[in-house]
Order: sequence, then structure tokens, then C-alpha cells
Amino acid sequence: MVHKDPGSLVVPLNVHRIVLTSVMVASKVLDDLHYNNAFFARVGGVSNAELNRLEMELLSLLDFGVMVSSRVFESYCLHMEKELVCSGAAQKIEGAIFDSLTTEIEAPEDDKGKRFPSSPPRKSFS
Repeated sequence: MVHKDPGSLVVPLNVHRIVLTSVMVASKVLDDLHYNNAFFARVGGVSNAELNRLEMELLSLLDFGVMVSSRVFESYCLHMEKELVCSGAAQKIEGAIFDSLTTEIEAPEDDKGKRFPSSPPRKSFS
């Protein structure tokens, strides 16, 4: 987004809206079944109308080009991996992943036998 519009500001006051909108659009592109906009709005703490507007702004800014080439994707992955190593965050993340794999997570008593977490509702176009 910032490459398409260098004037776009990503600041602590709007970064969660950008991430929320990006994750929602990505889920629509990549998943056959996904949550609707109202669900994402509720989770993200914004109104449905605002999220609809943010979605259209993001898609317009990206010229509706929501797919990237594998070369670009690999380039960003390498850049992020280098940043992790330089910041020392890689060891913290690996430790957290190991801890989560070795800790048994028990579903609440009333959810035993159910699929946990719940799967998204049927595809909608809201």
C-alpha cells in the first residue's frame, strides 16, 4: 500500500485498521469460506460501514491488485527474516512456538467434542 501511495501514513492510530482490512481482504482472496465484513468489524472494533469504506479505499489504492508474484513474496519474506535475526526477535518467536507446542491446551468443558475453534460461516458478499 505504501509503495503504491507513498503519501499514505502508517501510524499507531491507524495501523490496526490497515491490518484488519488487509487480513479481511486476504481471507476473501485466499479462502473459499470466510467471515463476512460485519464479523471482522466486530472483532476489529470498528463499525461495519467504516470497514466497508476501508476495504474500498484499500482495493482502490491497490488498483484491485491483491496478488503478488512469488518473486516479490520471497523478497519480502527474506527481508522480514533478516529483520527478525537483526532484532533478536527470532529466538523469542521460536521459544514461544516451542512453548505453545509443548503446552497442552484443554478445550472448555462445554466445548469438548466440538470443532474448536469454530469454522467460519458460509461465504457471504457483505
